[in-house]
Amino acid sequence: GFRAGVPTMEAKRHKRILSWNVNGLRAVLKRHRLKDVAELLAYLGELDDCKLHIICFQETKLIPQELSEALLGYSKGFRSYFSMCSTRHRSMGYSGVVTYSLTPPIAAEEGATGVLV
Repeated sequence: GFRAGVPTMEAKRHKRILSWNVNGLRAVLKRHRLKDVAELLAYLGELDDCKLHIICFQETKLIPQELSEALLGYSKGFRSYFSMCSTRHRSMGYSGVVTYSLTPPIAAEEGATGVLV
């Protein structure tokens, strides 16, 4: 909580996390007429005047070749971590997740393999 306008140590440790099944990240950008993920992250950060520290999207439906600076979100200070389906029995661009974080993680691993990305 807060005391006399100064955050206590407990308040400083809290992180705000948003998780959203976007069902296609490109489609969300197009539907909301946003030019890139940086605009989307800025918009989400302004909701209820809250500062989001971590934003997670599921069902991004991206392929590695589509990753561009527009999707990485660096311009708003976020680091991005993507995981995409790449198995042959699934079509490329199926599923996929991305996590945007203002605070760098200790490590980022993809799947249960322990491979650092």
